[in-house]
Amino acid sequence: SAANARLGRWPAALEDGKRAISLRPGWGKAYSRAGLAALSGGDEEGAYWYFANGLRREPQSPELAKGREGAIAALCSASTARHKRRLERAAMDASRPPARIFAVSDVHYDHPGAHEWGRSLSGELYRDDAIILAGDIGDTYDAVRLCLRQFRRCFRRVFYVPGNHDMWIRPKGQHSDEPARFADSVAKLLALWQLCDELAVDTGPAQLSTAAAVLPLESWYTHHFDHFDPRPGTVKFDKHCVWPMGYDGACRFMLRLNETKLAIPLRGDVITCSHFLPRQELPIPKMHEMAKGVGTVELDRQLRSAGSKLHIFGHTHINSIVEYDGVRYMQNALGYGIAPGQKLTVVHDKGLFREYLAEAAAALARRAAGGAAAPRPRSERPPRRPTRERDTRAPRLRACLLLSSRALPRNPKMTVRALIMLLQLQNDSCEAGIFVDHTHQPHSLSTCLHCATHTYTLSSLFLRSCKLHAQQRPQSQTCVRLTAAAVTAAAAAAAAAAERTRPPEDKQ
Repeated sequence: SAANARLGRWPAALEDGKRAISLRPGWGKAYSRAGLAALSGGDEEGAYWYFANGLRREPQSPELAKGREGAIAALCSASTARHKRRLERAAMDASRPPARIFAVSDVHYDHPGAHEWGRSLSGELYRDDAIILAGDIGDTYDAVRLCLRQFRRCFRRVFYVPGNHDMWIRPKGQHSDEPARFADSVAKLLALWQLCDELAVDTGPAQLSTAAAVLPLESWYTHHFDHFDPRPGTVKFDKHCVWPMGYDGACRFMLRLNETKLAIPLRGDVITCSHFLPRQELPIPKMHEMAKGVGTVELDRQLRSAGSKLHIFGHTHINSIVEYDGVRYMQNALGYGIAPGQKLTVVHDKGLFREYLAEAAAALARRAAGGAAAPRPRSERPPRRPTRERDTRAPRLRACLLLSSRALPRNPKMTVRALIMLLQLQNDSCEAGIFVDHTHQPHSLSTCLHCATHTYTLSSLFLRSCKLHAQQRPQSQTCVRLTAAAVTAAAAAAAAAAERTRPPEDKQ
């Protein structure tokens, strides 16, 4: 390999390096030679893989560390093969008529309810449209792959920027074996880019028509974003991320990756997107040191240099639309557990921004400036809807039930206890918010919380839980009493359901 490298025969040197790795997987110099051959041959992403995995075998090797730094610098240059592919895709739809552009963030496809919601999206309704996915679509590589594949099935163009959850490398055993697959978060980022290439998902800018263009921007956070206390904090966010250059170095690395994207000319209404926040004025959760882990102000300078009129972001799960200095900032996070029937949000409709965005931004701007419109007279106001007293215990009890019902065969006793509390709290089991299907299997978390169209009742799940509990503890008198109570509750619920479905003339 070294001899071929001296002669400039980089393909042959790379093949020799690969053979050396297969013969001696723990030899760091084999990775170094293969990485040098890949980097010199124009494969920057492959070179990083060799250098990073070589450092896993020999962490103190200065040769491998220097090679990794060189690969990181090469990834940010405009001469990479990826940048050339992005240039080709950028003008692919420039002459097409304007279509709709949707935007979401924080899909969290590996949480309950997201799979069902994704499969419910129409495969024909959005065939000419584009969608922006502003990060956090999955904690694992497999979840990201499933989510991107689902959106790609529905939309003509899918734009994606990774979030902090997407960069996680979960420990072995937590639904993944990612520590064996990825040396660090940079290696996972490159793997996600390669996945996007396979699925024809865009990670670079694109001119969708003469009226609109989309520019995805990579991002990470820095503690300098906290303008009250810009010092490093004590809380370590995203402990599953492994950045070889550190967290602040990761922020600078992401910003450098954007420089090649910003050099691609765009026209019309430019819509930028990132996962993290670009401005300190945007709403932030009131958590300890949270401001140190949500964004960077350098990102705002980049999006403004691109002429952005609308910026889509995510991360904080606080949906809002605000305008600062001529640029609108919008978050439309779906969050953990997507409700069935959740509608997608259109941000640009056939060449024009949606009017509700402009109205909301103008109203917020007037409110911020102290010039809110005068309230209407009381005689012109619509009548208030009657409010009912809210029991704050219900969400906690529902959560207890749902979490336990997911593992019902393993822990039916916990399910029975939660069901008893719910039955005591809400007499009408049909409005308890918990439903089962015809196989008596509990639905996912979001379905249980939001679905109101099923005709099955809480008592059927209650009865099944008691029977499973009785099978495990056949001598327990408590099981006997619970099963009898479940049968009574099921009969009462069935009678109540029959009464509700009877025609009015029968009831009279």
